[in-house]
Amino acid sequence: MIIALMISTAVGFSQDRKGERMRKVENAKETRANLTTDQIADMQAKKMTLQLDLNDSQQKQVRTLLLANATKMKERQAANDQMKAKNDAEKHQARMARLDAKIAMKKELKAILTSEQYAKLDEGKKRRNSRNGQRGSRMKK
Repeated sequence: MIIALMISTAVGFSQDRKGERMRKVENAKETRANLTTDQIADMQAKKMTLQLDLNDSQQKQVRTLLLANATKMKERQAANDQMKAKNDAEKHQARMARLDAKIAMKKELKAILTSEQYAKLDEGKKRRNSRNGQRGSRMKK
């Protein structure tokens, strides 16, 4: 009887934490969706400045690049509703366009940043991606 009570309590607490994490993720998505493209670009540029110690010239160039990227992102989000009705060929074409945009952004960042800064940025992305993969594997269990 005591063991059953302990197990049910443990399960209840773990479900509460999962629910709380999901609420935080949803709140962050909502907050980001309500930001303007200028606000998104400013926030990302400041984070990169702190992470990579960008100089003034690099900050301006990166902000311009991020503003263009944020504008495209908002346009894609608006088009996502229409994407549901499209056929597979159109969806594939949209995915290819997104990949081309990522490649172009990567090239432009490489041109702006020093090799050390770019390596640091790349390492940070790899670390975030590995953490996100770990979270996903835990949630699937």
